[in-house]
Amino acid sequence: MQDFFPKTHQANRWAEIRNEDLAAWPIGMSWGKVDYTKPDNQLKIMKQFEDVVNSSFVLQVDTKWLWIADFNLWTTRQCGENFDSPDKNECGADQTYVGDASDNSTTCKGTWVENTIGLKPQKIESVLSTETCDPFDYGICRPSTEMFEEDLNAINASSTDDKVYCPVFEGWSEEKLKFCVQRWRKFTGGGGGILVEEGTATPYSEDGVELPGEFIKDDEIISPMPISSSPTMYANKLFTHEITVDMIKETRAICDDAEIHCFMTGKTLFYKNIVYTVFMSSTKHQQIKLNNLAQRNPLRLLGTVHHYRECPFEIIRWMRPNWICGFYYIPLLGAKFPKC
Repeated sequence: MQDFFPKTHQANRWAEIRNEDLAAWPIGMSWGKVDYTKPDNQLKIMKQFEDVVNSSFVLQVDTKWLWIADFNLWTTRQCGENFDSPDKNECGADQTYVGDASDNSTTCKGTWVENTIGLKPQKIESVLSTETCDPFDYGICRPSTEMFEEDLNAINASSTDDKVYCPVFEGWSEEKLKFCVQRWRKFTGGGGGILVEEGTATPYSEDGVELPGEFIKDDEIISPMPISSSPTMYANKLFTHEITVDMIKETRAICDDAEIHCFMTGKTLFYKNIVYTVFMSSTKHQQIKLNNLAQRNPLRLLGTVHHYRECPFEIIRWMRPNWICGFYYIPLLGAKFPKC
């Protein structure tokens, strides 16, 4: 990160010390418009998330913190909202969709399918276990031996079949999905950065007094969902620029090479992705020239990126001595860059 600041800037020294003592940076994942009504898509998103968590540089995060995983569990008997009081009726099976779609008057109840794509099973420890306590649950799928008999009967499965099953919902209309996600957000607090319609949340009040700026999460969501995101993850041991680029390449491959495209997010990824993409998309001869030109006079990076992409065969003639830092300042300047 120190590459983004001049050597004389205090932020450069801060970044150097941070790299030495705490070389971890928050990252995330985002998905664009996905047909979430298809069970295969639900599972593929979970698999992408788990693959990023399993990569060489990312610290462990349980799959249950991914919004689609938590939502799917909420639609099953594994929903935890009613555990302390069965009369609360805050789980998916307690919510009935009423609307104009063909699945009118049906509940937000999900089902289970066999795990055929290698999703993580949940680690379920016996209260009598003598093993060292593990702070993580890992996945949300369950072996048949740890499932309710009613769920197994519903899918013609058995507790002795030695299989693992994952929660999904299927056969829902987009209208029903919207309703169920809104109910899930209201009762659980939601997640996933799901976009909502402005001004549709109910103001929160205590003892009849409305609290300014506080709202219940009962907003109307934008449907179909144009974007959703993962919980915060942390990329670890990023001691050098080269290691950070390796992390970018490894995690981006999981998103870029998949049937459902996703986007890696986070400030470190955002800045270095631009440098990596421009540099790696150039020829070896151009890369050498870019490195040489990095020692010359000022040109801000955004202009370089824009100009270089529009004119791939024309090398930019002016660059900052520390050319990456130009990207950090240019949005504040509001500068415009001409095409070729």
